[in-house]
Amino acid sequence: MNRLLWMGCFSYLLIGFAHVIVGSLMTDLLHHYDLTYKYGGTLVFAQFGGFLIGVLGTPLATKRLGIKNTLLLATVVLCAAEAVYGSLPAWPLMMAVAPAAGFGFGIVETVVGSVIIDVIQTRKAVAMSRLEVCFGLGALLMPLAAGGFIAAGIWQWAFVTLSALSLAVAVAWWRMPFHAVNQALREAKQQAAAAHPGPAAGSKQQSRASGRSRLIALLVLFFAVYVGLEMGLVNFLPSMLEESYGLTGTSALLGVTLFWLTMSIGRLFAGLLAERYTYARYLLVSCGGSFALALIFAASGQAALALVAVLLLGLAMSGIFSIALIFANAALPGSTERTTSTLIASGGVGGAVLPLLTGWSMDTFDTSATKWLLAALFAVMLLLFTVVSRLRGPAGSKS
Repeated sequence: MNRLLWMGCFSYLLIGFAHVIVGSLMTDLLHHYDLTYKYGGTLVFAQFGGFLIGVLGTPLATKRLGIKNTLLLATVVLCAAEAVYGSLPAWPLMMAVAPAAGFGFGIVETVVGSVIIDVIQTRKAVAMSRLEVCFGLGALLMPLAAGGFIAAGIWQWAFVTLSALSLAVAVAWWRMPFHAVNQALREAKQQAAAAHPGPAAGSKQQSRASGRSRLIALLVLFFAVYVGLEMGLVNFLPSMLEESYGLTGTSALLGVTLFWLTMSIGRLFAGLLAERYTYARYLLVSCGGSFALALIFAASGQAALALVAVLLLGLAMSGIFSIALIFANAALPGSTERTTSTLIASGGVGGAVLPLLTGWSMDTFDTSATKWLLAALFAVMLLLFTVVSRLRGPAGSKS
């Protein structure tokens, strides 16, 4: 399974690049097309709309095509979409291609994540944290690479480079044997079916089903808010730093770089901390810390303080996604693929809607108002998980 984990890490590195490339190049992209931030938010919205389609279509795709062929399809589609981005076609074609890019990295994220959760039987949080470290590295390196392309005056070549990397990952999946992976997945599903047989009739079982439904609904909202915040922040952070503090070009990208640097560092330890102190406690502290730092960022009047807040915010948010995914599967046993797909899909909805809201806020109001809006959403995220942890009850102490 070591080879599978390595391939998962490479794939998450790729989707880390894909998630933030538009935000890293947002200012230059909009200047090229002479458009406002509203259109940038619309592009991100279209991309995450495709992400949602890919995530929701993953169970059907893996059933019809198998895991390996589904991953090949997704990486090839991502390769083609980024190549079109790099050609800088007319804006309507950019908008038409955006869902294809999201479709590609959405499938990769869902398939790899659910396979790792199913196949890795011990220290799942550590394994998922390794994937998220690679995602964070991709999201960290892309703004740095984008800054280099911008400085050289060939910023659109960042899209072409990502297209080539997508093709390389597709070839790597194509060459990887899947016999052992498929066997491990079959065994995991058999064990889950034996440990969690179909529900029995009765009022007690109905009560459990009702509690499960409430828990799923709250987790869906939690993932939507978290991913929306992450995408809204990283896609518009350079622009916020430019407008609020006068930073320009590669200097404005420093904020995103710091965010993903501390995000990557935090993910090295997130799994170990969550396994030691329980998933619920780890998530409560992370959500609370994120809210406090978002308040500092919103209130900061100096670039140095804002950058420190962003740096620490990346550390606080570092393990939320992966640990929450493990927490959800522990709280809702017996349906890993469905739970993972549903929660990543809800994250896709948030990732589509909240950047659109962020772009609208920056155009309609100002950067200061937008920062306070993001802080309010961090408060909502904290409230949601507080309710989730209470609903989970005593069983949550183990997860």
